[in-house]
Amino acid sequence: MKPSGVNNLQNHDALKFKLYCGNESKQDLKPGSTVGYSLLIDGNDYYLLKLFLFEKYFFLVKNRNSNNNYTVFSTKGSENGTFRNPVGWAELPSNNSANIEIFIPILGSPIRMNLFPV
Repeated sequence: MKPSGVNNLQNHDALKFKLYCGNESKQDLKPGSTVGYSLLIDGNDYYLLKLFLFEKYFFLVKNRNSNNNYTVFSTKGSENGTFRNPVGWAELPSNNSANIEIFIPILGSPIRMNLFPV
């Protein structure tokens, strides 16, 4: 299931970011297995998350009153573009990390999104 904006991706520029499980200690990243990718499509203010475990895309949206916190939604309404069905959250740690830590409780462990495009 592709959300709006993905069907016409060939007509847009997008940045792609790696999603993975791994450990981060003393700011040294030890990558684990890749579990998906995220896309930042030109003109959008949210990321599309593609986890290999699921057919659908999720949406990573920055919280309005925060520079470091995000919400993960499973649905975006086509009529008014409102995001619905929060399934997790994310944060950009204040320790100058190059990764956003994504928490989706049903998965049991955090996922990291490297902020450097691949």
